[in-house]
Parts: sequence; C-alpha cells; structure tokens
Amino acid sequence: MPVSHQPILITTGTFALCIANECPAKPLKITGTLTAEKLQFSHPDFPLPEANLNSNWQLERQSETTDFKQQFRLLLADSCSPPGHN
Repeated sequence: MPVSHQPILITTGTFALCIANECPAKPLKITGTLTAEKLQFSHPDFPLPEANLNSNWQLERQSETTDFKQQFRLLLADSCSPPGHN
C-alpha cells in the first residue's frame, strides 16, 4: 500500500454500543461492545475497502489498580470480490 501523509476519513451510517455491569454489581467491572457496519474509508490519494468493526472491552477495578482490556476485529471487504462476497 502506498504511503501518504493525508488523513483518512472514516464514516458509517450504523453503529451500536452496549455497556453492561455484572449482577450483583462488583465495585467496578464494566464490559461493553461496539460494532459498526459498512465503515467507509476515504483517502484523497488511493481507494480503501469498506469494513466492519467489532470491539469488546472491559474495565475492572481490583485493589489499587484499574485494568482496561480491549479486543477488536476489523473485517475489510476484498476489493477483488464482487459486492456481497467478501
């Protein structure tokens, strides 16, 4: 992929955010998911594929520390495949 110093713009029409707390509630343990479908990436110098994003995270307080864990998955559409076959 070519290198460019131009910014990449990311847009989407649909996203969902879910935040949950375990029951019974612990002092601090919050989990959540963020999903975004059909992310459109645009760049002035070259075309970029459409993508879907799924992110899972957890924030937990234990004694004197607070841990933040995150895992995300970005699925890029294959620009060589016909639409709907990525």
